[in-house]
Amino acid sequence: CTQTDADGRYALTSDLELRRFVFVSVPAEYEIPARHGCPQFFRRIDRFQKEVKADFVLEPRLVPAVHHTLLVQGDPQIKNYGVDGSAEAYRSVVIPDMIRMRSTITTPCYGINLGDLVYNDMNVYNAYIDNTGRVNTTTFNVIGNHDHVQNAATDREAVKKFEEYLGPTCYSVELGELHFIFLDNIVMKNNTLDPNNVGAYSDGLSDEAYSWLCNDLKYVDKDRTVMLCAHSSMFRKPDSEPADRDRHGPDYASRLAQYRCVHSWAGHSHINFNYAYSAEEPAPKFPNVESHILARSTGALWLNESMSSDGTPRGYMVVEVDGEAVSWYYKPYSYE
Repeated sequence: CTQTDADGRYALTSDLELRRFVFVSVPAEYEIPARHGCPQFFRRIDRFQKEVKADFVLEPRLVPAVHHTLLVQGDPQIKNYGVDGSAEAYRSVVIPDMIRMRSTITTPCYGINLGDLVYNDMNVYNAYIDNTGRVNTTTFNVIGNHDHVQNAATDREAVKKFEEYLGPTCYSVELGELHFIFLDNIVMKNNTLDPNNVGAYSDGLSDEAYSWLCNDLKYVDKDRTVMLCAHSSMFRKPDSEPADRDRHGPDYASRLAQYRCVHSWAGHSHINFNYAYSAEEPAPKFPNVESHILARSTGALWLNESMSSDGTPRGYMVVEVDGEAVSWYYKPYSYE
């Protein structure tokens, strides 16, 4: 990470054999570039390049985003049409309800999808993008374990298809007064060694993802509120404390604990779960952190019933932001 000078000039030194993108953390005063609902804040690096020039033309915002609304969902996990009904449920239940909700929102509105966009079939990204784009929002996407190529030899190889369709797996953006961070916190193992272990992974940040996070945070004042979006919860989960056990967990937790407030958003667990550390007694471990987990948006796994795995009606979170004040409510599909 680096900053531009006053005229927008910048330079980065890197090993281009290891890099696939140059990308900008769009400042709050500018619109998020998008195409078909997908953010376009990056430039791809062609192979065998020794030097790359990447210019970003940003458009000033016509409407400030100090007040904005987020439509946040977990785990669409769609397979192809005709397989198990998940793509059909996403197309005919999830998206129409979000379109209706979007039509009632008068503030700038964005989507956040918290990973497992597809289920192991990398050919389904087009169906996911086509349907998500119908909501008429710019939607930020997180990579989940099922969005990785399941039989890849390395984590780097496993993310190639996500990158091909949606861009970088770790990035940030400014919206209003908040700093949003989107992270790949799924580390795939070498899944070519054991055919019975295809899709094996561990939670946490790779060394590269953790290094990028630290560099991004260098440019974020400690008195800011951070919106942290990943697939697996980076803080409290229903049954564990990932900051204690996940790869680089203690490291990222200690860094993020320095900020005024952190909202950690995730899917993966297939239930709805909110946890405020400030309620812990006698001494909160992370008093500035709230952990939010969203259930699978297309319902109980493979059943596509009207309920999630924990019995709550399938739905999504409507998050309303006013300055640095963040509030939310749960919106079940087809209900008030």
